[in-house]
Amino acid sequence: MDRRIIVLEEKIAFLENYVAQQNEVIVDQGRQIDKLVKAVKSLAEKTEAMGDPDSAPADAKPPHW
Repeated sequence: MDRRIIVLEEKIAFLENYVAQQNEVIVDQGRQIDKLVKAVKSLAEKTEAMGDPDSAPADAKPPHW
């Protein structure tokens, strides 16, 4: 009976450690996602600020002509 309790305690300790590690990974991924969302928003704003490339006249010559 004592051995079974020890085995269960070892398994619980392992699982607690595993859950803590997974929690760290999830928190890090959340931070990365937040950074990526900000970067995408920034790029979208820069793209909008550049203007609409389709607004150029159809008969306009490219800049290298």
